[in-house]
Amino acid sequence: MSKILLSPKDQIYKYTLIKKLGQGGFGQVWLAKDAAVDRVLAVKIIESSGNIISALKEARIGNKLSHDNLSRIHYADVVKENDTDLVIVAMDHYENGDIAQMANTDNFIPIKQAVRVIIDVLKGLDHLHLQNLYHCDIKPNNILISDNGCGILTDYGISCPSSNGESVCPESVYVLHMSPEVLKDNKINSQTDIYQLGLTAFRMLTDLKFLENKENILGRSTYYEKIKSGTIISNSDYLDFIPRQLKAIINKALKKEPNQRYGSALEMRRALESLRLIGTWTVDNSNNYLGEDKSYYYRFEIAPRRAGNIDFTAFKTNKSSGKETRVTKYCEKNISKRKGNTLRKQFMQYVVCG
Repeated sequence: MSKILLSPKDQIYKYTLIKKLGQGGFGQVWLAKDAAVDRVLAVKIIESSGNIISALKEARIGNKLSHDNLSRIHYADVVKENDTDLVIVAMDHYENGDIAQMANTDNFIPIKQAVRVIIDVLKGLDHLHLQNLYHCDIKPNNILISDNGCGILTDYGISCPSSNGESVCPESVYVLHMSPEVLKDNKINSQTDIYQLGLTAFRMLTDLKFLENKENILGRSTYYEKIKSGTIISNSDYLDFIPRQLKAIINKALKKEPNQRYGSALEMRRALESLRLIGTWTVDNSNNYLGEDKSYYYRFEIAPRRAGNIDFTAFKTNKSSGKETRVTKYCEKNISKRKGNTLRKQFMQYVVCG
């Protein structure tokens, strides 16, 4: 905020501020208590900059939406604070925060959790598109987690209506998720949202900061060239345990040409729902990989040998008995590091796919 400073316990109109939840170019989001209804809510506080109608746009969109996987906006107020017009948008607060809270120390979300959340978001996105609305700002911190672990798409600040489902010019865009068609023609449609969700899914499964780090390394101009050429993500960027079928789904969502992506959020959701995921991998606080399925825990050890070779040993622990045994199919001694990497990938995918 440029003109007002906010602190916990401040009183703004009928709201008592409790805790700051976030901040961006739009303003600030606070946990606040509404004294009128005696309820704790998340409130977005926006300086209107003389255009109250524009600042109210998000509230007017969100108030009309009714779907379990879309954040609902309850109401909005226009108040004056220190001679500054503020728009206060009240919405549900989710204690679990956004999906970053689900990430492990390697900054990725275990595959089964990630896919479940992506499916939830696609359900909400499908409803949004049926209303001829394009979200235009799908990214990790705009996906919240409900009390029962469901994914909730939020933030309609730069969402765009379309009278007939045709492409429109966006008011603003999220730099890291800029799509090829925006860079080429400054146009968005439902496939643009699918592209943004594809990048979000990749980040969830690999590293939430992957694209941010890539842009810092490449520079913005080269980063945009990668987007325009459809090479911003390559198969080698995925973590070893991501199965081929899941890569194919994300890669289709990221096609350079919008008409080569999924035709709808429903189509992409059906593709994800058809996946057979048996197990998952995460990392512990020492960044050691730990696998798990219904019956076993999994791990592996890599021991150095002479001449640069290694021993690769895979283990599983029975959840009922606690007994650990070797998974002999994936155990080999005195092999090259290259072969060891292949064996590791095969073992990790075995845990995920069975």
